[in-house]
This record gives sequence, C-alpha cells and structure tokens, in this order.
Amino acid sequence: MHCRSVAPSGSKQHTQCYHQKHHWPEHKTQCRPFEVRTSPELGRYLVATRDVAAGEVLYEEAPTVVGPKIVEPSPVCLGCLRPPGAARCESCGWPICNPACPGLRDPHCHAIECKILSLSPVTDIKHCRYECILPLRSLLLQKRNPRKWKVIMSMETHIDKRGPSTEVYKELDENVVSYLINNYLSKLEDGAVGDISSEIIHRICGAIDVNALEIQEGQVELLALLPTAFIMCHSCIPNTKHTFKNTRITVRAAVDIPRGHDITTMYTHMLWTTQARREHLRNTKYFSCQCPRCADPMELGTHMSALRCLAEAEGMPCGGFQYPKAPLDDNCEWCCNKCPMSLSSQDVCHLISCLDVEVESIQLAMYYMGLALTGREMSSASQESPYDDYNQPTVDRLEDLLRKLETVLHPHHYLCYKIKHSLIQLYGHQAGYLHSDITDRALLRKTDMCR
Repeated sequence: MHCRSVAPSGSKQHTQCYHQKHHWPEHKTQCRPFEVRTSPELGRYLVATRDVAAGEVLYEEAPTVVGPKIVEPSPVCLGCLRPPGAARCESCGWPICNPACPGLRDPHCHAIECKILSLSPVTDIKHCRYECILPLRSLLLQKRNPRKWKVIMSMETHIDKRGPSTEVYKELDENVVSYLINNYLSKLEDGAVGDISSEIIHRICGAIDVNALEIQEGQVELLALLPTAFIMCHSCIPNTKHTFKNTRITVRAAVDIPRGHDITTMYTHMLWTTQARREHLRNTKYFSCQCPRCADPMELGTHMSALRCLAEAEGMPCGGFQYPKAPLDDNCEWCCNKCPMSLSSQDVCHLISCLDVEVESIQLAMYYMGLALTGREMSSASQESPYDDYNQPTVDRLEDLLRKLETVLHPHHYLCYKIKHSLIQLYGHQAGYLHSDITDRALLRKTDMCR
C-alpha cells in the first residue's frame, strides 16, 4: 500500500521505520499476512501471503455482533454477557449482574434492544428466551450500523437447505422467529428497525448457524459473528487459535503456517468424537468434514472416539480397543485392534448416547456450582440448582464415574476428559480436598489429570 508518512528529507530514519511509527494506527489493520481467495468448493477463504510463525498475531477485531448461544444458551446479564445476579433491568425485566452495569446504558450493548424488549417485559425470568437475543441484535444493525449489517448479509446462510419442511426451520420458527415477531416486532411502528419479516430473521439465524464462532467469556459460552473470522475454512486440526477479551477477539497462529497454506479455524468442539463433530458440521454448516483427523480411526493418536474392547480371550480381557473401520462412513463397522470382535455403528451410537446423558447431567450440575462459587446470588427459580446435596457432584462421585467410564471407553475418550475437567475444578475447592488440607496423593492426581 502507499505510505502517507514518508520520512522527511535528510532524515537519518529509514523510511520503513518512520512509516511504521507514524502510519501504524491505520496500517496495522491493513497489513495482514493473508489474503482472501475464492473457489467453487470453499467459497471465500483465507490464505497466508507469507510464512507465519507459531504464536504470531494474524489479526484482532471486534465482533460484528455477539450474544448468548441459540442452542442451550447460558443465562447472562445482557449488559456485560456475564452470569447474572438477582437484579433485574428496570425497563425490560431481564436478569442483570447489577443495576450499575455500564453495558445497560451502552447503545452498543443493551440500551437499544432494551427498548424493544420493554414492549413485552419479562415477569417470570424462567421464561427468558436467550436464544432470541443474538438474532435480535443482528436485526437491529440494519439502521444502527449499516456497515455491520452488510457484513452479516454477505455471509453464507445455506437458506436453500433450511426450508419450511426442515426441522431446523420449524424449531427456529417457533422458538425465535415467531416469538420475536409476535411479542416485540409487531408492536413497532412500520420501518422502525427496517425489515422485520420472518424471511429476514430466518436468514439471520442461518448466518449465525453457519458462521458464528463459539467463544468462552469466563463461565459463559457465547456466539459471535466476526467480520474476518467467518471467512476462515474449517479444520478439526486448525492452524489458528483465538482468545476473547474486552469484547475483542485475537487470532494467532497455533503452528507455523507456510506461505500459500489455508488459514483455518474450528467450527465445532475440539474434544468431541469424530462422529459428533461431523454430525454437528453437517447439521449446522452443511458439509461433511474429511480432514486428516476425521479420516484417521485413531484421530491422529488421540483415541478420543475409541471404545475398550469387552471381548475375552481365555477368560481374560483381550486388552484391545474398538475403532471405526472407515471413519468417513457413518455406518461403518467398529473393529478391535487385537481380536476379531466388532460392533455395529448403531450399537456404538447407543452406548455413547447413554453415557453422554450421564456426563451432561454432571456438566450442568457443575455449571450451577460454578455460579455458587462465584458468590453470585441465585434467588430466582431459573437460577436455583435442581440438584440437591445428594446429587451434587463431588470428587468421590466423579472419580467413581470416571472408573465406570474407563471400563468401556479408552482413557483418552472425550467423555473421560469431560469428567477429568470437572475433577480438576473440584480438587482444591471442595471440603476434604481444599488446598489447605489436600493430601499429596490427591494433589498428584490433579497434576496428572492436568497433564
């Protein structure tokens, strides 16, 4: 690009050094080590224009829009997107962290949407529809920020695959689209926020499903649409990583990226099994991943999908593990790496589904415990833990569950990792295992799991 800050005549400073100091505020957002390319298979995607070193910042940017997840959203304060307290917004009635939260009066956060939500104030916060917030925030950009609105409208939606006969259309139409129109948007003056048709809201939901990046802000999982990140290709072994802090995302190279290589991110969960990742991507992003990790029965040596073989040889466990014979075929047979024992894909799916229900209940209970540990009040019915003392997760109960899981799963299976993650949170923070009185053995156990 042309430099507007050339060093003065006779200056001993090198022109590039002078340029870097005086032109950096503008140049830093334009001098990026990648370019946008287009192909029939991938659409738009990013390619490195030079060698990029691991850890190097590729770019930083603020989200086009950010808000609660649409599927299984966490309760949040709409002003700061952190866990709410007992306070309520005096206008719309939604839970907030406290009345002094600066985001409540910020037009870029809650202030604008509050005027809409106040048209039908919440009386019982058990009925808060957090899944509607991100689509509403996106919709309000039409007049509030046309540039950002244009970015969202340029995103892939796969709307042709999300027609009225599909389950995703019916679910969103009931839980998001019709709810927003009937309770809020229909009460506005014509043209107050622009197009409020069901078609445009479905298109927004499609853009969110296909392009949103899941981000972790403290204990809360959020979704964000980002002006650059949505162009990155997906890979289950992405070469970038991102952090989210103070409403900005920073994307760094996770490994060395050679010039000419695609710059990739991950639009599903890193710790899910191949089957779960590919199903999620098919259902939300409308493609079947065929990356090296998905194509490898052992997931590049991580064994995150592997089952323990339960066959016996001469009265002893065979000691092998079951792997999918052809991972890119959802109906393939699972075979042991030590004996002739095999399982159908249906049997594997049924087993994992049953175990997943048990593990997910632990994760939910841990979420409620997390709210309690932060000292936030949980005075409302929607925030009260449904788990009594008997069912509360404890170190001993989780260790028992982990032993149970490891009798049928590989120790590195993703469900085992979920329980280990919960155990790491409990060791040092639960009676009998507090940092002040934890035994060397328990501390070593926690250290081993962290590794």
